[in-house]
Amino acid sequence: MSLVRYNPMNEIHPFHNTLGRLFNEPFFTDERTNWQPAVDIQKKNGKMLINAELPGVNKDDISIDLDGNVLTLKGEKKDEKEVNEENVYRRESFRGTFQRSFTVNENVNPDDINAHFKDGVLKIEIPHTEEENRRQIEVK
Repeated sequence: MSLVRYNPMNEIHPFHNTLGRLFNEPFFTDERTNWQPAVDIQKKNGKMLINAELPGVNKDDISIDLDGNVLTLKGEKKDEKEVNEENVYRRESFRGTFQRSFTVNENVNPDDINAHFKDGVLKIEIPHTEEENRRQIEVK
């Protein structure tokens, strides 16, 4: 007979997985109506790059608004066709409206922002501008 060390973390992992499923799965199984697309944001070559994963979303159902220094991405993923729900055993794909907001540089010119949508990925390029009010303040 071999001795096995007790590891309390082995008791926590199953509980953690169960708790995670509880908060990630919907309480009502008929439809998921609000979701947030996964977004990657990086700074590269003097630009802020936002890549949003929008699989199954039509380009015409996406809008991008700039209000002050807040960039808002919103849209809707619609069902392509009517689905007979009595034949559906499990439905995990997201559908419905979405909205994400991001803070950008205050001096961004809306005309300089470019957005491209291809293969379910929205790429937004926001050029950085030098802040006009930035200056070094001498400590006296």
